Amino acid sequence: MARAWMAGLAALCALVLGGCGGGGGGGGGQTPLAITFSPAAVNLTGVVRNPLAGTALATIRYTPGTLLYLAVEAEGGLIADVQGTLSGGDSIELAITFNALPEGLHTDELLLHACLDEACTREAGPPGRLPIRLQMLPNLAGPATIQLQRSGRE
Repeated sequence: MARAWMAGLAALCALVLGGCGGGGGGGGGQTPLAITFSPAAVNLTGVVRNPLAGTALATIRYTPGTLLYLAVEAEGGLIADVQGTLSGGDSIELAITFNALPEGLHTDELLLHACLDEACTREAGPPGRLPIRLQMLPNLAGPATIQLQRSGRE
């Protein structure tokens, strides 16, 4: 399955979220993982041809000491860039920059993958899903300048 990975979240940044755990025994199965977002969706209104920016806080519940590689995926063409900043032991603040878009309603979904390997061939669990809804309004234009003529005294 081909994926369009977004650069910007340090193009797969390796993070140890939380404290270091003990040695790893071999074991199959996936690491228990849950990713939630606050707010649960990004809903923004903007003006045509002006890029928008938004933020979301991703909280990652996982087995402490697990080395995770994070990757962002979005296929709708709305997102120009995503930057991540650690915000506490199990949270990452996502700063999302959107492309300049034409008038209308645009929707997409940002996926935050937590992987066990750098190539992201083994995911630790299902990706976090952040719905995105952007309403782009037209630029407002005022009437053309009218030249006024004066008569009488001021």
